[in-house]
Amino acid sequence: YVLTSDGYLHEQVLSTGADFAPPVKFLPFAAGVSNGLNIQGQIVYTATKRGCGEAINALWGIDLAPENDPVSSYATNSVSPLVSMGPTLGEGVAYLVTGSGAAGSAEDIHPGSIVALTETDLKVKDWYTPSGSEGKLQNVTPVAFTAKQRKLLAGPGSGGSFVLLDAESLGGPDHHTPLFQTPAISRAKHESWGGMSSWQDSDGTAWVLASVTGPLEAGAKFAGSNGPASHGSVVAFKVEEQEGKMTLVPAWSSPDLVNPSPPVVANGLVFALAEGDAKTHAKLHVLDAETGKELYASGAEIGTYARMSGVSVGESHVFFTTHDGTLYSYGIDMEH
Repeated sequence: YVLTSDGYLHEQVLSTGADFAPPVKFLPFAAGVSNGLNIQGQIVYTATKRGCGEAINALWGIDLAPENDPVSSYATNSVSPLVSMGPTLGEGVAYLVTGSGAAGSAEDIHPGSIVALTETDLKVKDWYTPSGSEGKLQNVTPVAFTAKQRKLLAGPGSGGSFVLLDAESLGGPDHHTPLFQTPAISRAKHESWGGMSSWQDSDGTAWVLASVTGPLEAGAKFAGSNGPASHGSVVAFKVEEQEGKMTLVPAWSSPDLVNPSPPVVANGLVFALAEGDAKTHAKLHVLDAETGKELYASGAEIGTYARMSGVSVGESHVFFTTHDGTLYSYGIDMEH
């Protein structure tokens, strides 16, 4: 699926790029750039931000199962959605991180929060707002996963921390109480973005990974360090139950990465793209998922930098784009 700047959604043949069917109207305006394009079942989601084309601040979903392709939306008015990777999708729910702004009780708007929306009509189902910290969440896309038969969500907390939430009751009865909150991990710049991922090792232990920009806070102590990281890094936590409470235990931090994109885990390997900047070319890193040790780096092969480029992994290859519109594919040319 491809969403073009005129607001039309195209269903294309993967091998040729040709439209498989006539495009359908998804967004009611020319959006310029949308944020993420995620799919669950036959519902495709994206988010738009005010100031990009004719866009408004909103999350959108189009259901491709009915013949009329109905579109639902959740508008956040003056509150900007922090969903550079699109919404996080769980079982029957879409999660949206919101930025600063004014709350709206009539519209069910919750600034500085992680909001759970029903998957089909995008109505507010639940939310988590850090106590006394509205509008101070970092632009980090959460991850939904299951550990010890519990449905969980890991996402950004206040002051550069990360929180572990009960996916079936975000923030508890008062909407302010997480299952667990880490100390401050980083003080990312306002324009930065990041994302989280999860995986399970052979012992059944769940892990949570996150990309962070800038140096780690002095109080952020990880059991395994892979060297100083003044520009950014990927950090990993083990999800453990301690005294009946689910916690995030700092496991390792990666080598230095300039503007790391959200990590992707496959086959016990972490694929992290250091996007670089106008002065630094991008570099693909492959890390050991249990230790963070660097197993491979692309060196100077990528001649320019990337900008908000997510990494996709499939068919034994890693894909990403750079700011000049080049699509890169890394993989094993002949597997043995």
